[in-house]
Amino acid sequence: MHYLRMIMKTKISFSILVMSVCLTAFPSYQDKFIYIDLSKAANMGFYDPVAEDGTGGWADFGPTSCLKEIPFGIQKFEDGIIPFEILDPAKNNGKSVVVLNGPKRETSFPGQSPRIMVGQKCKELYFLHACMYARHAEEPLPLIRYRIHYEDGTEHMFICYRGQEIDDWWDPSNRMPRAIRTYREKMTWLLNTPWINPLPGKTIEWIRMESTGQAIPILVAITGSVDSGPYFALMNQINERVQDHKTGTLRIALVQPVKEPDQAVNLKNGELFCRQAKEQNADIVVFPELYNIGYNGIDFDAPGAIENWKAKAIGPGHAFVKRFKDLAIELDLAIMITYLESWEGLPRNTAALIDRHGEIVLTYAKVHTCDFIDTELFTTPGDGFVVTELDTRLGSVVIGAMICYDREHPESARLNMLKGAEIILTPNACNLHPMLLKQFQVRAFENATVTAM
Repeated sequence: MHYLRMIMKTKISFSILVMSVCLTAFPSYQDKFIYIDLSKAANMGFYDPVAEDGTGGWADFGPTSCLKEIPFGIQKFEDGIIPFEILDPAKNNGKSVVVLNGPKRETSFPGQSPRIMVGQKCKELYFLHACMYARHAEEPLPLIRYRIHYEDGTEHMFICYRGQEIDDWWDPSNRMPRAIRTYREKMTWLLNTPWINPLPGKTIEWIRMESTGQAIPILVAITGSVDSGPYFALMNQINERVQDHKTGTLRIALVQPVKEPDQAVNLKNGELFCRQAKEQNADIVVFPELYNIGYNGIDFDAPGAIENWKAKAIGPGHAFVKRFKDLAIELDLAIMITYLESWEGLPRNTAALIDRHGEIVLTYAKVHTCDFIDTELFTTPGDGFVVTELDTRLGSVVIGAMICYDREHPESARLNMLKGAEIILTPNACNLHPMLLKQFQVRAFENATVTAM
C-alpha cells in the first residue's frame, strides 16, 4: 500500500507586516504599465439582478452580493498607485470578470479560466481580484492559483493564500502582508496583489487562473509593469523581512512507498505522491533514500553485477530528475528527490533538492556509506555536507541534508547546523528501532534544528 505521511510541521515566528505606503514618495510610472486583456476570458458581469438564475453577473448571488457602482475604463481606486483597466460589460457581451467554481457554486462555473494571453516581458504583475465564501482554517488556505506560462515553456505557479495574498471580499483584513485593499462598495472589497516576476527576462505567453475549491475566485483585472514599479522595493523589503516575520506552518511531506526496483514505476508513483502532498498543502516533499531504483533488484554475486549497477546510475539531467523539476514548477512545491547518481568510478547515493521554481539548489551525496551492505559497498561516499537557502511561501529557509546512516553520526547534524541549517531533511531507507528514533530526536534537540525523516 502506498501512502504519504504528513508528519512534520515547523512553526515560523510571526509578526504582522502592514503594506502601508507614502503615495508622494513614488514617481510617475504610468508609461510603464500595460493592461492585460481579459475580454476573451471573462464569463460574468459585475451586476446580478436575480440570484441563482444562471445568468446575470458576479457569482450569481443576486443584487446584494455583486458590484453595482464600479467605474469602467482605466481606474486607480483607493491605493492611488496602480491603474487597472475595468471592462465595460456592455461592450463585451455582458461579460467583464472571470468567476470560477467554489463553495456553494461547485458546478456553476469552470475550475479554471481560459488562457489569458499576455505576450510581454513584465517585471511585475498586479492582480485585482476577490474571493467569495472563502473557507476558514487554522493555517492559511490556498484560495487562487495563477499559472504563469512563459514563451519557452517554463511555468511558475503563483498561489494566493488567505490572509496573505488574498482574503474574502466581505470586510477582508487590512493587515495582509502581500495584498492591498483597493476598491470598496460598502463592506465588500477588491484586492490588489502585487507579484514580482522571478523570470523577468522571459516573455510571459499566457496566464491561467485556477480555483482550489476553497473559495469562489473572481478576477477583475491584471496590470503588468515592464519596469520596476512602485511596489517593487516595498515587496522586496517585505519578502526579505518575511523570513523572520511571516505567519504560518511550513509543511513537509514525507513519502513512504513500497520498494520498487523499476525506475519507470517509481517515477509514476512519485508524481502521484507529489500531487497528494500538494493537495494536503505541503511546501516540501522528501523522498526516501535511493528512490529511483530502491534497494533491491541487484544480485552482486552474479556475473557483471557491478556493470549492471553502474548502468542504473543517472545524472541530474536525466528525464527522471527533469520530471520532478517540472512538477516543482507546476505545483509550486519544493521536492527532495533521491537517486543513484552516475559518478567517476562507482556511483553515488545522492539527494537533490529542487526549489519551487524548478531549480536544483542543493546536491549532496551520502557521506557515511554502509560498507556492511553490498548496495553501498559499491558506491562513492560524498565529500561533505552542504546547505542552501530555499525560497518558500514563508520566505527563505536554510535547508541541510543527511541520508540514513549519516544521522547516526553526531557530526553530520552538527556540521549542518554550523553551516546555518534550520531544517535537516533526511531521506532514509532502513527500519527504525525505537533507539534510532530517539537518537534522531536528539540530533534535533542538541542542534536546535528541525529534523525530518
